[in-house]
Amino acid sequence: MIFLTTISVSKKEAGWLTYDELAGKPYTVAYDDRAITINGKRTMLLAAVIHYPRSSPAMWKDLFNKVKLNGLNTIQTYVFWNIHEKKRGQKYNFDFNYDLFRFLDLAREAGLFVNLRIGPYVCAEWNYGGLPVWLNNIPNMAFRSNNEPWKKEMGRFVTDVARMVEPYLARRGGPIILSQIENEFRDGDPEYINWCGKLIEDLNIQVPWIMCSGDSANQTILACNSCNCVDDGFVEEHSTKHPHQPLMWTENEGWFEQWGTAQATRSPQDLAYSVLGWIAAGGSYHAYYMWHGGNNYGLSAASMITTKYAYDVNLHSDGTFNEPKFSHLGNVHRITSKYASVLLQQDKVERVPIPVWNQHTSQWVISTEQFAYEYTHTNGSHSLTFLYSKSKVQVNVLYHHLNITMSAKSVLMLDRDDTVLFNTSQVGSTLIRSKSQQIVKSSLSWKAWKEPIDGLNKVPVIKSNQLLEQLNVTQDDVNRMWYRVQVNQQVDDDQDVNISFKARHGSAYLFFVNDEFKGQVVSMEQVGDFKLTKNFKILKKNNYILSVLSVSFGLHNGVHKNQKEYKGILGEFLLNNKDISHDLWTHQKGLLGDHLGIVDPNVRMDVVPWDDDVEKYKNTPLVWYVAEFDVPNKVSQLAVNNPVSVKIDQGSLHRGHVFVNGFDLGMYYTTPGKCEGSVPCSEFVKDMCGKPTQIYYHIPPELVKERRNKIVIIEEIGGNVKDVQIVSNE
Repeated sequence: MIFLTTISVSKKEAGWLTYDELAGKPYTVAYDDRAITINGKRTMLLAAVIHYPRSSPAMWKDLFNKVKLNGLNTIQTYVFWNIHEKKRGQKYNFDFNYDLFRFLDLAREAGLFVNLRIGPYVCAEWNYGGLPVWLNNIPNMAFRSNNEPWKKEMGRFVTDVARMVEPYLARRGGPIILSQIENEFRDGDPEYINWCGKLIEDLNIQVPWIMCSGDSANQTILACNSCNCVDDGFVEEHSTKHPHQPLMWTENEGWFEQWGTAQATRSPQDLAYSVLGWIAAGGSYHAYYMWHGGNNYGLSAASMITTKYAYDVNLHSDGTFNEPKFSHLGNVHRITSKYASVLLQQDKVERVPIPVWNQHTSQWVISTEQFAYEYTHTNGSHSLTFLYSKSKVQVNVLYHHLNITMSAKSVLMLDRDDTVLFNTSQVGSTLIRSKSQQIVKSSLSWKAWKEPIDGLNKVPVIKSNQLLEQLNVTQDDVNRMWYRVQVNQQVDDDQDVNISFKARHGSAYLFFVNDEFKGQVVSMEQVGDFKLTKNFKILKKNNYILSVLSVSFGLHNGVHKNQKEYKGILGEFLLNNKDISHDLWTHQKGLLGDHLGIVDPNVRMDVVPWDDDVEKYKNTPLVWYVAEFDVPNKVSQLAVNNPVSVKIDQGSLHRGHVFVNGFDLGMYYTTPGKCEGSVPCSEFVKDMCGKPTQIYYHIPPELVKERRNKIVIIEEIGGNVKDVQIVSNE
């Protein structure tokens, strides 16, 4: 295979390369112990991670232009199995923002290489980690293991993807130069790992394959996922265990947001420190996870993950610049590409300890936290040096008899005369300004319709003498399911009614007696079971309908061998300590409004009796709202030719989903974000404590029309819809 290490590499030609220079002409991709090689030339690859379904076709060209502006040469994306094969055996879906091939076409037109991470397990804080729910129904299925049903389905999908992207492979002159099998596999199943290696060998797509942050097959390059792949020891360990592989960093973490937690932010100085430090240590592939996070439209977010994704990275979720991070990192990319040939001509770089000034002893001492990476020309002369300090405080170091002050956690890049070329701790003042936010329409004319609690005889239902698991009924087409039962227990006036059953984390359960709301129980944890108990009072009755609405906040993205996800009511259901699990239960998939299609702009408004008096529904659960809005001609034209950010301010509502022109923008939830807890990387700090994690919800630009945009909201708990606004960056 052409991607083995026994290749001839011209070090003189090592350096920076873009796809523009190769487009349309077949070329070879391989690797040696220093870098990915393209046509035998060691190549520095700096990648922007952009997931195609988290943005939209009208955004992709603009995003790719910004990738080039930021000094990067590669795009990295996963392939998301569960959006392409929602139902097993049906034709693969590549519509709208699922259009992988349009995404690849535009990357090719922009002159960008592509790293296609097929997986098919992707994690990615994506619903079920990218796996289709129908896998749950296959007998004897054990995910991500040496299990025949799993290998059959995974092998089929990976093979289909490899076949479909053939025109985009390097051997056909396309932009795909790397691929990935599996993702962050740490479950210790060597037979499965070997099978993954055999699978990609049989595919023979003739580009290198990677595995990351875990086990790897002999046919793959092991890559790092971390906040700092130098400080966490990856470089030393990898160089010892895999000396014939280049150093590749697939995920430099930009982190993500969860409902009920405050925004996590990472400084541009720390991010630059991690990137340039990686390059200094010999890294030749680096990817920002994410570079543009985008949005979890529809039901694509994993359990408890917000609709905006990785908001604090180089580009915000709506595609606007995150300054000063965007510009500061752009300077890192440009200095790296400028000196790529010098860096890649050197096979190995040693880490040399350097003296640091000890204030307590007033002496220069050798430290384990400060060191130099030295690069030389092939003739042996000094060329480039990186001074690296991982100390959390400012220090003074001694290098070539120079007393140099280094900021906390910083990297200095020096030329042959020891002049500073770049300092990761110094953020420049030349920034790209995003346009100011404007209100397109400050007040909308809303109408309301209350979802009927008793939807019997109006929509299809399933009756059973046992409680059905939610995903088996809904197949995750919708995130809500009704459970209803006729109760014949005698109840005295104001008697406490107690309910108890096994429930699922990452869910809400709403309780009704006939049509009266009795409250909810919400779990903000991501995965697992818990015992739900609920008490409420009712007036004297001996015959009433108890209704429970189960609302899923997404399926957990951490999927392992026997870790299937479930939703809804699980197991025994106790009412005043009496088991009524085997009474006659009615199960309804979704809400009546879903079945009537009221979010569809082509459905007649009079399909339900809309009410103009929305004020009386302010504190009422399960209310649908509808309105229309116009946008200035300037904004609608830009949405097609040069996308602007048009968003909905949902801050006055509580929880639900919002649709524009039939498209589900995702779940909104204005619960306050707490600062308790931490993210795995100490570099992050919590921001906006006590405020909602997300207020603005992005509308894909191709959905924005000049006139009569239909907005529909399903509010689950109650809020003030009159304060909802449409805003844009004009």
